[in-house]
Amino acid sequence: MRQQGGCLPIRIDPSTGKLRVLLIQSLSHPREWIVPKGQIDFGETSAQAAQRETHEESGWRGELGPCLGNFYDAKKQASIDLFVLFVRGDQDAVFEERDERDQRWVSLKKAIGKDPAKTKTKTESKTESKTESQSSESPDEADTSAENNKKDKKKKKQKEPLVQRPFVTAGLKALRALVNEDALIWPSWSATPAAAAAATNKNKTKATASLSKDPVASTSSSSN
Repeated sequence: MRQQGGCLPIRIDPSTGKLRVLLIQSLSHPREWIVPKGQIDFGETSAQAAQRETHEESGWRGELGPCLGNFYDAKKQASIDLFVLFVRGDQDAVFEERDERDQRWVSLKKAIGKDPAKTKTKTESKTESKTESQSSESPDEADTSAENNKKDKKKKKQKEPLVQRPFVTAGLKALRALVNEDALIWPSWSATPAAAAAATNKNKTKATASLSKDPVASTSSSSN
């Protein structure tokens, strides 16, 4: 079995103050979204390999956090030590796989997605109700229904959950557990999600207050 090191890069979105995680596109299976990971070179630790592979595959650097656990990637038959990476600074302009794969910063909730069983049940019930209603439609109504179906499919495609391997989902859930228990210790140089969200809300409140002031009234009072 191959031994690998990988990272789950995270950062605080400066515009919202919320936690975001990085997922990258798999080269061998482009529809799948995974985390940066790779083989441990001779003389490396899994932590060192995780940081090196993360930069090679995504262009991001940062400070290594806790190990989320050891996970098994069945497709690659690899055992992976997966670490949190607190991303710091901007993405490097040049890195090894820059033009080979896409990447996304998404919320933890979106990254984990919904329970497939629940999603399937809802989808089946919607399909059944649509079939029943279509059976009693007139030709004009059928045309409208077909057009609505196209729009629904387009919206559904936009909201499709990210396709992941089980080890990625397991790692994301391990991270969520740390976040929910407030057990993730952030570096001194980084704001925590709670502090960042509070600062963002404070700035929004200030902006709203300044916009609510009447400039005309302010001008007239100063002239008196």
